[in-house]
Amino acid sequence: MHPIPKLFIALAAALTIVQAGCGLSTVQRDAVGRFASATIHIGQLTSSEFPRLRQATIAMNAKSLALNGTANPDDLDGPLDPSVIATRLAATDALVEYGELLMALAQESTGQEELRRASDKFVSSFRRVANKTLSDRQLEGLGKLLYESGQWWLNKKKADALKALVPAVHDDVAKICDLLIQDFDLQELHIIQATQTAVNRLKVDSNIALNTPQTSYSDRWIAVDARLLAEREGARLQILSTQAIQALQTLKTANAELVQVLEDEAGPIEKIKQAVQEVKGLTQAIKAIAGR
Repeated sequence: MHPIPKLFIALAAALTIVQAGCGLSTVQRDAVGRFASATIHIGQLTSSEFPRLRQATIAMNAKSLALNGTANPDDLDGPLDPSVIATRLAATDALVEYGELLMALAQESTGQEELRRASDKFVSSFRRVANKTLSDRQLEGLGKLLYESGQWWLNKKKADALKALVPAVHDDVAKICDLLIQDFDLQELHIIQATQTAVNRLKVDSNIALNTPQTSYSDRWIAVDARLLAEREGARLQILSTQAIQALQTLKTANAELVQVLEDEAGPIEKIKQAVQEVKGLTQAIKAIAGR
């Protein structure tokens, strides 16, 4: 007899708890809502940044070529191939859909159809995450339970489902946070480093053009425009390499904190609150750089 996946057992047990089971406390509901919000927003922000980093890298390398610089005309995106970006988007999408599912489960007003859509999106997104802990079989079991038992959860405030779901998904959420932290670390040879290389190259190429007396008037304007682009993108990378990493590190800690508070409502939620504020700060900083 094949063993039933651990997650399936946990969720099945949650569904068999007597009908007198308690719902979420005010503290627990607040913790879930805050964590869900932070998770959704950091997922959305990073999801938009990865394609943008690739396009910025291509644009800066193209400017380098216009200045007769050192960019490779046959490899404008460097290591940021579409397949690499797609892998990151799968991870960020999973964060967003997990947050949406948490929000749906935590809110008493969530209808059965809304819960079904949230659970379907969550299962679908997590299936695409590379190197995940949860197997496809576990995810299929989770999706079946979420769908077939929606009415039960509506009547029982969905508390037991949350208390089974959050610990089961904890490890994969932590892995996604670690992946994104590496990608935004300027000291690591990952996503952001490729764009930083393009920034550095364009600064050198534009300086050469601007410091060469023979450079024509039109070419000097190209060089000025290139320098402005490099400065703008460099400033954005600094925000990502500091504030984004800090927010993701805090979210990872808050992920563990959420498990604790669902087990014991007296547990702390300070990191959960901090994650919300850091994600807001990151969003504002990105908007400031973009002039929005």
